[in-house]
Amino acid sequence: MIHKLKRQREELDAFAETIRIGLEQADAFLPFINASLAALSSFGVVDHEIDGPTIYCRPRGLSSQYSDDFVLYRASLVLPAGLGATLWDAEEYAEHVNRPCGEPVDLASRFMSYRDCPPFVRAMLVKHAAELIQKLLADVRVLGS
Repeated sequence: MIHKLKRQREELDAFAETIRIGLEQADAFLPFINASLAALSSFGVVDHEIDGPTIYCRPRGLSSQYSDDFVLYRASLVLPAGLGATLWDAEEYAEHVNRPCGEPVDLASRFMSYRDCPPFVRAMLVKHAAELIQKLLADVRVLGS
């Protein structure tokens, strides 16, 4: 019993440290990246929505003990807003995944800006920012330059 509690405490400590480091990194870089994205938007690079991976899933209520309904946070890049997360109800997300191919999705209505995301979500965003930016750069090409 004591060994199990000790191991669980170590897991909790490691988890907290991962979040702390991720949050430090995110707060050091992502506000500046969002400023660069805002500059691009001011030049007309708007109406881009890039959906990334799920970075956090939690029970809708206080505990999964009381409800089997979940909320998902997904890393997202929405212009002109920048990097942040989209918030989904688990059932709505299942419908989104199973929608007909090519049917557009409005991520902007679900978007939560970086500064409005919970600290844990901000900490996890830093791991996916480069991939989202790369997808944006692949979508936005200036021809003839």
